[in-house]
Amino acid sequence: MLFSEADILQQVRLLREVPMLIEALAKRRLIEETAQDVGLTATTEELQKASDSLRIRHQLQSTDATWRWLQKYYLSLDDFEAMARVMVLSGKLAHHLFADKVDLTFGQNYLDYSQVAFYEVIFRDYGLAMELYYSLQEAELTFSEVVARYCQDRENQRRGGYQGFWVRSQLIPEIASVIFTAQPPEILKPIKTPQHTHLVRVEEIVRPSLDKKLRQKILADLFSDWLAQQIKTVEATFQPETSQPPEDTASAA
Repeated sequence: MLFSEADILQQVRLLREVPMLIEALAKRRLIEETAQDVGLTATTEELQKASDSLRIRHQLQSTDATWRWLQKYYLSLDDFEAMARVMVLSGKLAHHLFADKVDLTFGQNYLDYSQVAFYEVIFRDYGLAMELYYSLQEAELTFSEVVARYCQDRENQRRGGYQGFWVRSQLIPEIASVIFTAQPPEILKPIKTPQHTHLVRVEEIVRPSLDKKLRQKILADLFSDWLAQQIKTVEATFQPETSQPPEDTASAA
């Protein structure tokens, strides 16, 4: 079957994806126009570096692989270069706008960048959770034994209750407000939430340092928030060439 661009555009409209595409287009235009206003450009060397980064990201390890990928997504070499250019301009614009605000943002949100590693068992019965907590305090049970006997989640049971490292924003407020005050390793009193009771053993709390990785994350977050705010002030619309207002069925009758 052969499809025209008009066919594809109609299908996009039918899937109600036009608003999402308009927002993405508006963000790209905003980046390009703002970068131009402040005198930022993408050099040949920067474009090459961004292109290499795109190839690594999409596992395009050869010229043939790159060509097949372009064909799969109906992209031209110009489109690929446009992707690289937006990547370069986004990075340079983010640095231009927010590089001097990263340290302040880090200081103001220090606790939000902390990480906690913990073990957890979830109960419906608060009384049972409290009983087990006191048994743990008296060393009548180990936390791994509690997990083995009472954990209903088979996958969590196989992990021994270990949840890995989480940041504050990933935790529900009732748990976050308690877990980051622990003195690891520490078993916390059962924490009640609207649906469950959580028995938690805090293994480790990692206080953040403003290394290169975190600096880049904060910069990206500030830039993303700025883009979202700017888009709210932009009137971005799409008017199909063939669109007509719907008929007034009442008057037509």
